[in-house]
Formats: sequence, structure tokens, C-alpha cells
Amino acid sequence: MSATKLASRYAKAILEDSISSNTLDVTKDDLNLIKSACDGSSDLQALLKSPLIKSDVKENIFKEIFQSKVSNQVLNFVLLVISHKRESFLNQIIGEFFNQYNELKEISEITITTAVNTSQEELVAIATKFKEELKLTNVKVNVLVDPSILGGFIVKLGDKVYNASIKHKFNELRKELILN
Repeated sequence: MSATKLASRYAKAILEDSISSNTLDVTKDDLNLIKSACDGSSDLQALLKSPLIKSDVKENIFKEIFQSKVSNQVLNFVLLVISHKRESFLNQIIGEFFNQYNELKEISEITITTAVNTSQEELVAIATKFKEELKLTNVKVNVLVDPSILGGFIVKLGDKVYNASIKHKFNELRKELILN
């Protein structure tokens, strides 16, 4: 089974379970906490990927870390993933859960990339412009800083990209000069 299909199935299972138990937002927050902890800890990442560490040891470590921090529903879900030896896919499963959650709640996620830290007002202005142009109802904005774009901004919505960066404009100009 492909990783994408596996992540989708597990994500759908926890999504449906949290809907039926009316704990969808708590589940989202708990999974976000686990994802942040895993992303921020090279030890947890190594633990999840290691085939040498037995599942029961991994389960005990996750219980020790998260038992008092997340709901039993989410903890049991993570323990189930580990017991089925799918823990190396946990990050993908959680990411797919967020995708399905956003789809269910009709939330469009846009990523704004700028060359420098940008003020909240400028980010809101960019997001509002795209929200109005694309007739979006709910928008979640992610912000990235990438100095390599030199200036301007890049907005990504799904598989669509609007590139208003200086780097992009320089590249377009260079192509035009080479062709002429």
C-alpha cells in the first residue's frame, strides 16, 4: 500500500471517530501538539523511524510523554498506529488529517513566502486580496521567510502559485534577454 493511501485511511479513521464523538477540534489540537513535538525533536523522529526499537517500547515512550497532554482518543490512536508498525508514517497521517479537516471545514490554506519578516498588516492585505479574488470563505495563512526570493512575495494555494518575487522577475527578464 502506498504511503499516501495509508496516511489517507488512518487520517480518515481518526477524523470520522472524532466527528462521531464530537471532539474534532480537540483532536486537531492534540494532533498538532504531537506533530510539533515530533518535528521539534530529532530523538522522537529517530524513535519513530527506528526498526530496532520494539513497538511496546515506542508505545511506552509516547504514553510517558503525551498521556497528560492529549486526549485518550488521540493517544489511543497513536498507540494503534505504533502497534500496527505504521509509526514511520505518523507525520504523513497527521498532515493528511489536517488536509481532510480543512476540506471538511471548507478552509483554504494559503502559504505566503516573503524575503523578510513582514508586518501583520501586509500579510492580511495580501491574504484578503487573494480571498476576494478567488472567492474563498475561510482562509488559513501560513507564512514562510525565504531570503533567496530577494523581495516581493509568493502565494501558494493548493497546486497554484502566484509568484511576485524579485527573483522570479529577474529570471523572466534574463530569459527574455537571452531570447532576444
